[in-house]
Amino acid sequence: MNSITIEPFKSENFRDLAEIFLISFREPPIDFSLIKETANKFKNLSSMHLVQFYVAKDRERIVGLGGIIVYEGSSFIGYLGVIPPYRNQGIGTKLFTILFHFAKKFNSVVELFANLGALNLYKKFGFKEQFSCNRYELFPKEKKSRLRINEFSSIPKWIYNLDRKIMGYNRSILLDCLFHKMNFSLIGVEKSAFLLYDKSDIGPVIGNNFNAGIELINYALKKNPRNIIIPAALNSKLSMFSLKKVHETRKMIHEGKSKQIKSGIIGYYSYATG
Repeated sequence: MNSITIEPFKSENFRDLAEIFLISFREPPIDFSLIKETANKFKNLSSMHLVQFYVAKDRERIVGLGGIIVYEGSSFIGYLGVIPPYRNQGIGTKLFTILFHFAKKFNSVVELFANLGALNLYKKFGFKEQFSCNRYELFPKEKKSRLRINEFSSIPKWIYNLDRKIMGYNRSILLDCLFHKMNFSLIGVEKSAFLLYDKSDIGPVIGNNFNAGIELINYALKKNPRNIIIPAALNSKLSMFSLKKVHETRKMIHEGKSKQIKSGIIGYYSYATG
């Protein structure tokens, strides 16, 4: 433990970071063919200054990682993991402590998604549970959309405005990164709802019209992505998609309203960045 150091990730070798992430978060057998894809994702998140990664090192070997995203009004902590041989040695707590204090420098509100086994750790830091928020696998429903769904080649101003209104803070950097850097597709129902998706994941899904959000999800599902992260309270409203739970988590917040699900958030992008 004395040899463990925590420091900002400054290397350009995102393959190392991706490998540690997969070992920390995926159940064996681990599909290491995902390293290149994950490394590119991390590189884009970093190059857009969206996520600041930190690593735990045993001398020169990376054994854990975590990330912080800072919006104007809220900070998120995510990607927190330690590889199996180094677990239960206090490394995750040490890493989280540094991430937490860094996040608080920018915003009084800090948010995260917690695995069930880490709830007590975060509660010791003063985090409160907001709601259950789970990853599901969905399947498309055979029905024709009653709404006009647009596929966008650029991000309309109304999408930035709608996202900011519903989230309560400015996430334009996230939308720009997903669309321009990570090649997510963007669809929407004019001034009512929008959705971003790639080949495997759906989200974020934001809307002031829930039915429009449902139509967008079904449209995206027909393009092949299957995974979505939604508040558990919406399970019954999305039951037509034959939900299959993949992972269970809790949305937690520090110095915010502890029992509030923001109306208009239908699906999250990821556990790390909201």
